[in-house]
Amino acid sequence: MSSEGRFRFPLLALTTLALLAGAGSGAAQNNGNVRAQALDGQGSPLAGVQITLMKAGGQSQQKAADAEGKVQFDGLAGGVYIVTAAPEGYASVTCPGVRVVGQERQLEIRLMPVDGPEPSSCKVVTAP
Repeated sequence: MSSEGRFRFPLLALTTLALLAGAGSGAAQNNGNVRAQALDGQGSPLAGVQITLMKAGGQSQQKAADAEGKVQFDGLAGGVYIVTAAPEGYASVTCPGVRVVGQERQLEIRLMPVDGPEPSSCKVVTAP
């Protein structure tokens, strides 16, 4: 076997490994977080509210808000998410189009009584 043939395979293997490592780090750079806080109409935290995070394509997670009304979803793959909350006694709310690509999104979810004069709302309080 010629010396050229001996080096071709290792060089190809190293090149492939380098490309795979680069693809992995690029995917990690797209990861992000979503943090949300559930509040009532007066701005008081709502503990125990179930907040659902769904990604286009069907993946979903659900977490209960802590004593400060906060939840966090960390290490999310880059993409567009929908956040929903529908606690008993309050009008449900949907936050569509929460884009996560290498960043953290913070949402404020205002939940209003079902029979109240104002609808529940969701807004991004941090943006890129």
